[in-house]
Amino acid sequence: MNEQELKRVLSVGWLYGHDTYDGFVLFRRDDQGHRVRWTCRYYQFHFLITKSDFETHTKLIRGFIDHGLITKAVVHEPWVELYVDRIHGETSPLKQVLKLLKHHSIPTYEADLSNWERFAIDNNIQIATNHRVGYFDIETDDRNSVIEIGRNRIVSIAIIDEENNHVFCDDDERVILKAGICALNSYDLIVGYNSERFDIPYIKARCELLQLPFYSDAVVHLDLYKRLERTLFRYGHAAGFEAKSWKLDDVAQSILGRGKVEHGKRIWWLFENDRDLLKKYNLVDAELTRDLVQSLQITQSMQRIAQITGRFITGTPYIGPNLDFYVLKFANRSNVHYATVQKNTTEDEGVIGGMVREVTPALYEHVYMYDVASMYPHIIIYWNV
Repeated sequence: MNEQELKRVLSVGWLYGHDTYDGFVLFRRDDQGHRVRWTCRYYQFHFLITKSDFETHTKLIRGFIDHGLITKAVVHEPWVELYVDRIHGETSPLKQVLKLLKHHSIPTYEADLSNWERFAIDNNIQIATNHRVGYFDIETDDRNSVIEIGRNRIVSIAIIDEENNHVFCDDDERVILKAGICALNSYDLIVGYNSERFDIPYIKARCELLQLPFYSDAVVHLDLYKRLERTLFRYGHAAGFEAKSWKLDDVAQSILGRGKVEHGKRIWWLFENDRDLLKKYNLVDAELTRDLVQSLQITQSMQRIAQITGRFITGTPYIGPNLDFYVLKFANRSNVHYATVQKNTTEDEGVIGGMVREVTPALYEHVYMYDVASMYPHIIIYWNV
């Protein structure tokens, strides 16, 4: 990447990015609203070790360079940046180098970042918030009493946004899937309810069966149920939130004051006898998902967090990665770096956890058992940790 191309990339805001086999891609919208994709291939990823470790193990590092595992080493007191081709797979030079460094007890720093994260931190890229958001829901053949992902056909897909709504329903399931997936691909963020466990796996399974391509890698998927599961469903009672269950209908009734379309029929019966009602039922589900998201200001908060932290929005409900990224970005400006997070631990390495006191088997009197639900989150909230 030359300096002129880098300036062009840094002059605009980006909506989303992810790693590829040998680099990363970024996505944005141009002035006409068209999606623009920028690909960086053969990205030179770098991580760090201390200069003292580098000087102690100079021969080892030089051997990495001679064998092509490391492309170069750059000194930035008190650190040394080690540049490596971060391709994915078991033969990745990065994996080989990290394994050898660990064998020699050499600590590494920030080797757990992805390609796009390293690039974004080093270059302080701009984050855009003009995401096109679509809310979707699917209906399937329900003649079987037990639901099995992908077993029966999809009969309808509804997609709604701020201005438009679409319901794809046809005798030919291929027509539904092709039109529905094309519509989903036009958004930057798609939102469903329990869609990570049902809608998305179901669409994927049917596409595989019918040999159809699935949605683009430019689309971020958010499961509203999963987001609420970790927030409102756990702690909402403290703010007065109550619902009969976590089903879409009950949650919508509690928050919006309205719910799903009542019809008292099976979906397959509607598909065969009353497709207008089927489409209405399907569309209202997508509409409820949209209105819940807007009422709870979920996408607005996601975009705001992305702007503050400098990290793209993702479908994950966890705030930790955003905070980590925010800290890393500002720490790096002061030449402060953090130890590599070991994401995978083998059984023989063991994991240090909380203390578990071994007891002597016997018959005891006056034994009491305490079980605190969500103990750590409650401690964090109570003490404002």
